Amino acid sequence: MILQKEYEIYKSALPSHYCNKIIEYCLRKQQMKGTVGDSQVSTNLRDSNVIFNNEYWLKLILSYYINKANKECGWNWNIGFLEDVQFTIYNPGQFYDWHCDSWEKPYDKPNTPLHNQIRKISISIILSNEEDSDGGDFMIMSNKFMNQTVKNIKELNKQGSVLVFPSFMWHKVNKITKGVRYSLVGWNCGDQYI
Repeated sequence: MILQKEYEIYKSALPSHYCNKIIEYCLRKQQMKGTVGDSQVSTNLRDSNVIFNNEYWLKLILSYYINKANKECGWNWNIGFLEDVQFTIYNPGQFYDWHCDSWEKPYDKPNTPLHNQIRKISISIILSNEEDSDGGDFMIMSNKFMNQTVKNIKELNKQGSVLVFPSFMWHKVNKITKGVRYSLVGWNCGDQYI
């Protein structure tokens, strides 16, 4: 699929005090080890901690930027259900290697809003202050017009910045070398591409 615009970044979109409140709220919950795919823990591909949230107010934030980017990038994809929001914690030495957020087949979860849906649009919001950690750069594989390049999305290091991109794009989070990196991650699903 050739896209005129592969992703959208909203620099410092959320104010610092709001990001700090989200961190404080999420850290009150029970953490678990981040998994890959169908609940498989893989420290070769991923090493992070996560907390899932289904609170309406968090989903509202992500939905706003997903819908905005969907329109502004000219994707105009039919999207609907937003999965639970993932609060991700990267401590020193933790990372998430190259992966994409969508799978080969749609969800097979009868009697749920996810049944026969695929992940279409991904979002990542950096919550931590860039001065509080080193490393953890977000890398994305650009394939614009058959010219494959790796882009370091440095703008995402700034607290409150939002990155929205198609779920089929390959991306990674480099290893954290100092401090802790906090982010919110989400996936908006929809019908399969025709």
